Amino acid sequence: MQPRIALCSVCHAQMAPNQSFCHNCGTMLCPHCRHPLPQRSRFCPQCGFLCLPEEPTRTTQPTTPTTAAQTPSRGSLGSSPVASPQTAHLSSPSGFSPPHQSNCPQCGAGVDLESGRCSGCGLLYGSKHRVIRQQTPQTAGANRPPPQQLSPPYTPRQQSTPQGQTAPVTPGFAQRPNYAPATTIPPHAMQPLLPRPVPAAISAVPVPATTSAAPRAYDTVHPGKRGMSASTRVALTRLSAILLILVVSFFIGSGIYYAISQTATTPSPPPVPAASDQPSIQNVSVSSITETGAVISWETNKPTTGRVVVCDPEGVCTSTELQATPVANHSITLTGLQPNTTYHYTVIVQDASGNETSVEGELTTLASSDTTPPAISGVSVSNISDSGATITWITDEPTTCQVSYGTSDDYSLTVSSGSELATSHSAVLTGLEPDTTYHFTIISKDASGNETTLAEHQTFKTQPAIPVGYQVGYRAPDFTLKDIDGNDIALSDFRGKIVIINFWATWCEPCLKEMPYIQAVRDNRSSDELVILAIHVKDGIANAQSWMEDKDYTFHVLLDSTGTVGDAYNVNTGIPKTFFLDAEGIIREVRNTAFSNQSQIEAILDSIQAM
Repeated sequence: MQPRIALCSVCHAQMAPNQSFCHNCGTMLCPHCRHPLPQRSRFCPQCGFLCLPEEPTRTTQPTTPTTAAQTPSRGSLGSSPVASPQTAHLSSPSGFSPPHQSNCPQCGAGVDLESGRCSGCGLLYGSKHRVIRQQTPQTAGANRPPPQQLSPPYTPRQQSTPQGQTAPVTPGFAQRPNYAPATTIPPHAMQPLLPRPVPAAISAVPVPATTSAAPRAYDTVHPGKRGMSASTRVALTRLSAILLILVVSFFIGSGIYYAISQTATTPSPPPVPAASDQPSIQNVSVSSITETGAVISWETNKPTTGRVVVCDPEGVCTSTELQATPVANHSITLTGLQPNTTYHYTVIVQDASGNETSVEGELTTLASSDTTPPAISGVSVSNISDSGATITWITDEPTTCQVSYGTSDDYSLTVSSGSELATSHSAVLTGLEPDTTYHFTIISKDASGNETTLAEHQTFKTQPAIPVGYQVGYRAPDFTLKDIDGNDIALSDFRGKIVIINFWATWCEPCLKEMPYIQAVRDNRSSDELVILAIHVKDGIANAQSWMEDKDYTFHVLLDSTGTVGDAYNVNTGIPKTFFLDAEGIIREVRNTAFSNQSQIEAILDSIQAM
């Protein structure tokens, strides 16, 4: 099978597939990617493969054509088989003897193949190369060194050996590939490789040395993929540290400045004198209070000077002059105060050392003098009955009043309108005689003690006598009975109030059922306007007391064991029976049956109040 034919990428001349340089134009090719290599460089700009040259070989003795041609491995540590003259002759074109050297991929200087170290930057190329000189027959081109060959790609290729020959293998090392013999090229087609720096755009990173004799490849780091340089990182680190120090220093300085400013602006409190040096104030009193002034007196434990600060209800304060002479007993007179006003005062004393002490208090001035008596007007008499009447009037200022009345102008009877100061007054007269003329007068007194008496003579006449009976429109018969506590209760004691008289007994079931409704009315109305008298008739006292023990009734329960009062009110017809009396004791309503709810009782009371 014929081998494939390759073309040079520069001149398009035919080349063997495994040929490392073009015999027509002398272009060196990368054994890894077959890309043309620039002159004076063994570093492939396409794939970054480092192409080390072949070591020159010399034969020490003639060999037969059948001797295997072996080239020492680039990374071998021991001796290598020598190449045959035929191999040396084929590997070096006539007229071309390239120098035995390699350029450093880092600085471009020459690399010593014996030591494997760059002479410019000191870069070490893994295992060093040994040069084995061989004795070759003197030929026309024997004085020329064999041409340099490129190292194979990282993945070793199968070596080709002449037919009938077996390439010896060095133990522990990979076999070096055997390329096809080179063709002779004119001497001017190849130029010697001189040391020259590798372009700055590409940097090579050597692989650590290994004991393998296989060709080594070097990875490249392109500038676009490379991180920041070490000097940049150091500069950024220093800048970050400086910024951190500045920030911390700023906060520490701010805290120190704040502490110093607070110490400078906060005044230290004045020294407090010992308790034994402080003056003390005792026995403060206010005397001689008038409408516009008062006298304040006090004592101190040692001679001091003093003054008094007085504040009115609006917060306006005035101060007296400081006493000129230190004394232990003090007295200051206040003047220019307003009548009937409460003032807040502060007593302040100071000793010879400047120590001060104060106490506070209040005083109220007297009201201004009033010499004008109150005026009485609007006198009227209403609710005149056969036994009572109601008198009303008003005054021009708050006063207390009383009414003096009688059958003549000697006014033998009196009644008060109340003890509270007021401008509207009323007095209820009771126990009057029927069809009789009464005379009355009114006396009023204000807060200053000024008194006035009604100047005009006033009279009224009671209604003719109303008959006594148990019918509606008659005056209810008067009576006096004992309650369950043994107290005497008279009907006439409640004249002027509405009265409910209810006759009941413990043996009367309807009577007991209506009791809660009566109590509800009692709770709903004031005792000043309504009185309820529940008369227990013709039943034992013990029965009434026993039945009332566990009840919360608050109305009066009277005992009529003999039935005398019941006969006067004609309850023999049956119970329960309820009478409603107005304030004059006149019967206005009679109920002969039990109430079924509270509203029935309330309706009757409302109608009586409306009369």
